[in-house]
Amino acid sequence: MSKRSRPKGTMSVEDYLAQARGDVDESQFRDQVVSLAKLLDWKVYFTWSSLHSPAGFPDLLLVRKDRVFAAELKVKNRKPTPAQQEWLQVLCDSGKVDTFVWRPENLVEIASLLQGRVAPDQALTRFKGVS
Repeated sequence: MSKRSRPKGTMSVEDYLAQARGDVDESQFRDQVVSLAKLLDWKVYFTWSSLHSPAGFPDLLLVRKDRVFAAELKVKNRKPTPAQQEWLQVLCDSGKVDTFVWRPENLVEIASLLQGRVAPDQALTRFKGVS
């Protein structure tokens, strides 16, 4: 969609990426990814509070047409916990869900994945499985 045909008040992916900050906490990063996904017509689910939820379920579940992405979001040097790795592995093994570990510095690749410009199996952020 060109800038001229875009509804007033909406931005392009390029505009969005230009204004996104990298020095964010996990909830701010989640908000960035959710906004980007919605801009690209993905349905997005996340658990607001995991207090009474089973441990480890991915931070985001994104669905558009026949694609389902599950993403664990991490900032700084944090790594997925064993429970998070287990959920990502189970979802990956289903053959129906593409699984990722995303960080703020991966926002350009995330945008490319959500736009369909990068195949999920070619993504650097793809969950590689439990070693």
